Amino acid sequence: MRSLRIEKYNPNDYLDIDVHGGEVEAREDQPVQYFARYHNIGGPAMTVKDALNTVVACGGVTLLWPGTGEAWLVVCRQVKQYIGLLRVCRIGLEIVKKNHNLKRIQAVIDPRREEAVRFVTHLGFEFEALMKQYGPKGVDKCMYALTED
Repeated sequence: MRSLRIEKYNPNDYLDIDVHGGEVEAREDQPVQYFARYHNIGGPAMTVKDALNTVVACGGVTLLWPGTGEAWLVVCRQVKQYIGLLRVCRIGLEIVKKNHNLKRIQAVIDPRREEAVRFVTHLGFEFEALMKQYGPKGVDKCMYALTED
């Protein structure tokens, strides 16, 4: 198990994540620079690094309106080596929820990405709906949400 630490998000961290073995020019048909900057202004965000200073993940919550946010997470392709990431994300979500008085945090997930679906459900998110042709190129997406009881 590799140790992890949380740092304040920096857009350059997003650009440093080894997602597809160096093929990071675009994600969902958008230049990665767009996402890196957007996540920097959308709401609270963090970077997770290992002991070797490798960016393991960047994630946060884009604040949509009072009480509601949308979670995002980008992980490196070696993410399975970092078992503690789930715990780190749980802690991060709880801090964001409390600091921003969020009653709902939602996440849009590609249902074909089984590991992403498992990850959000382990975080406590529940499936809400299949959104037909929601994603780029008309790809179906699923809405998951973590709500206050």
